[in-house]
Amino acid sequence: MTSTSQLLLNPTMACPYHVGLDLGGGNKIDYNDDDKLEAQGGTATDADVAVSYNGWTLTVDQAGIDNLFDDDYGSQDVSIAGSIAGWSVAMTSDQEGSTSSYKVSGNVAGVALTFTGTDVKAAGGDASKVAASYNMGNGLTLSASSQDENGTAEDDATVGFSYAMDALTVGYTSIQPGGKSFGDEWDLSLKYTAGDLVASFAIDEADATTIIADYALGGGASAFAAMHDKAGTATDLTTVGLNFAF
Repeated sequence: MTSTSQLLLNPTMACPYHVGLDLGGGNKIDYNDDDKLEAQGGTATDADVAVSYNGWTLTVDQAGIDNLFDDDYGSQDVSIAGSIAGWSVAMTSDQEGSTSSYKVSGNVAGVALTFTGTDVKAAGGDASKVAASYNMGNGLTLSASSQDENGTAEDDATVGFSYAMDALTVGYTSIQPGGKSFGDEWDLSLKYTAGDLVASFAIDEADATTIIADYALGGGASAFAAMHDKAGTATDLTTVGLNFAF
């Protein structure tokens, strides 16, 4: 359950001050990301604060902010986000671990560019990624990326496309893992949207299969079902449930 209060410090400066309080119990399944059971054990002292002014937002949330390079690489405590000359800029910091991450995105001659990076040990202490996409029109978008993680095997390059046909979107990405060839790894996805229903199917070169369906019930409630078949592992997942937001 989330309780949020808002106080306007100075109406003439339009500087809203937000205080949020999250309380929960048990576990919540992260069915559309990393399949992890996330403990909902926040206490009444775990408050988060966000202050916004002139297009910039400073957020403080102890271990509650995702690493901008990869949310598998630990939680951050502080973030600041805004825009400079039409480019979106965000930075985070983990005070205890003395780590940080950043994300910069913008558009150059119709090409959408995104730069991300972090300095956490799990990414070799210095990681960066650049991604680009270009909308060709008529539902076709081309994309590419290059990633470098110092001292790890996660140096990947990708090229891909997505094509939207009314309610159906098809996506394909060819991946060049570090030291290998393009196409040694790949991802294929289908997404279908019809009213309150969003359903997706994905498969990769290892026959890892994902099927997810979300259905909005109204009033902040939604139902979901997910199945992840990870070939050759013991970490398959099948789950159904309800989400509530109020």
